[in-house]
Amino acid sequence: MLILNYDQVKQLLPMHECIDAMTDALSALARGEAEMPLRTIFRPQDVRGVMAMMPSFRQGNVPLFGLKAICVFPDNAALGKDAHQGGVLLFSGQTGELLALVNASAITEIRTAAVSAVATRALA
Repeated sequence: MLILNYDQVKQLLPMHECIDAMTDALSALARGEAEMPLRTIFRPQDVRGVMAMMPSFRQGNVPLFGLKAICVFPDNAALGKDAHQGGVLLFSGQTGELLALVNASAITEIRTAAVSAVATRALA
């Protein structure tokens, strides 16, 4: 299983490649080749944080399941930590084998900017 931390994700996923990947992913979603149900948010009683789970599936030559799971703890700033903590799990769509665990903060930062670039290109 591949494990990538924040710095490794930033190094291995350049913005121009993420823009292309997000273009492909959004196109696959529009064509019905990917599924992305609404996220589930779990709010345990008497806890100052929540967990959000965002599953997805992509068909194709290499089908994949993905799951972004994050915890949001607003008080983390006082501890010198990000409020959002989590990971992205990648599974084989053929066997269910866990293939990778990737830092969610780095993925989210790059993906958010890349989706904005895709939208800007579409409007141009």
